[in-house]
Amino acid sequence: MKHVNWWVWERSATIHLTHTAASSADFPLKQFHKECYGKNIYGFFKNGMVRWICDLDGLILNGKKILPDFIDPLSYKKKLSKWKELTLNLEKTYSEIDKIDLSKLSDKELLDLYIKFDKDYINWWGYTQVAELISYGGEDILKKELEKKNAMEYFTTLVTPTQKSYTNKEEEDLFEIVKLAKEKGINDLKVVDMIKKYTLNYFWIHNNFYDTINLDEAFFKKMIKQHLDEGTDVVAFKENNEKRLKKIRIEKKDIIKSLDLSEDVSSIIWLIDDFCRLQDERKAVNMKGNFYVDNFCKEFSRRKKISYTILRWAVPDQIKDLLDGVEVDVDLIKKQGEHCVIIFNDHNLEYEIYVGKDASEKEEELLGKPIAFDEITEIEGMCANTGRVKGKVRKLLTPRDINKMEDGEILVSTMTSPDFVPAMKKASAIVTDEGGITCHAAVISRELGIPCVIGTKIATKVLKDGDLIEIKANHGLIFLLDEE
Repeated sequence: MKHVNWWVWERSATIHLTHTAASSADFPLKQFHKECYGKNIYGFFKNGMVRWICDLDGLILNGKKILPDFIDPLSYKKKLSKWKELTLNLEKTYSEIDKIDLSKLSDKELLDLYIKFDKDYINWWGYTQVAELISYGGEDILKKELEKKNAMEYFTTLVTPTQKSYTNKEEEDLFEIVKLAKEKGINDLKVVDMIKKYTLNYFWIHNNFYDTINLDEAFFKKMIKQHLDEGTDVVAFKENNEKRLKKIRIEKKDIIKSLDLSEDVSSIIWLIDDFCRLQDERKAVNMKGNFYVDNFCKEFSRRKKISYTILRWAVPDQIKDLLDGVEVDVDLIKKQGEHCVIIFNDHNLEYEIYVGKDASEKEEELLGKPIAFDEITEIEGMCANTGRVKGKVRKLLTPRDINKMEDGEILVSTMTSPDFVPAMKKASAIVTDEGGITCHAAVISRELGIPCVIGTKIATKVLKDGDLIEIKANHGLIFLLDEE
């Protein structure tokens, strides 16, 4: 299997916060949409990192198979309605859990609540994971069409979102409070009430796939004070953002017209645009979901007297057994955290799991032996946003290290997510190992107006903190330079 062209999702993560998302990308996704990521999805956990991988060529092919059903307006309307229905149902479950003190429930009651949550969560994930199929399938069709017309220079513009991301909306909501606080003072009753509502909406924004942080009103009040002290022009931010989106929308329409793109290709372009928004909104629901997964885990740990540090490497079946009174092998869970391989399939919810020596052997069987990257001085990826820049590397493999980021450094990571945004705002450019045209790094780099190269596969393996590099994002190239 070493010859496979892998799709890779790699970052700092635990089993309990990623298992549901990964498992749903095969069998549950196929139940909803008739296609899925691939025959198998493989997860490799080691040293607090995970690589979820599948056959990229198969993922692209499956995406292209379902695209006709999504570019049909009536069919797409029904699919969006189902997406919204499952999201509302999951958020209703979130609200129900908010009203319950988990510590007061019996084991049976807690198990029933956890099973309900897990079912709603996997159904929601199973439906919304279609975003990646649309992204990769649509990207392949669009690239081939532009190559035929010798017009690849328009690719980046055609896949740039014309709708506000969740990060945009969150900042605009915060800046509305800043604007009022500047006028009335930060302790004004209306300002205080706005901060309270903002906290309820965005307490999760620093959550990730390794741990969760429940941000409070004091945290956001501090952020507002900082903007007041710095004199942030909150009105200009919104105006500039809306001008930027309007400009991209006009450019897109002009390019589609000038290239005389077919109706189907044009539909795919606008579908990708819409899925940039949907994927971003999915991240928000997911990061909230991680908060509830983590809270369950902490309660299981408390009542069963098993270390939370260990228990977060358990799979849901082990958690359910634990609450159902079935004896669970804690040493096995500990070994899963040290090194394990999990394999999902496209025909049922069952999975294989390997630990220790078996995990090492399975990993080598699938991926081959590690490659040496010492002699590489040039890296190639895909342009997510144009531009050229030189700078020092700041490699961040986990959002827990974002405070190390300095202004003007080039952020290098396996991939990014909302919890990386504070570091991304300091970056002069972004480089990632993974990602497609609707990935988080691509969307945010366009909003920030900085060069971005995604899908390099090897950037984090080749580059280290402090390396001097030059990015020619238009060509998707990164050059390792000698110190000046």
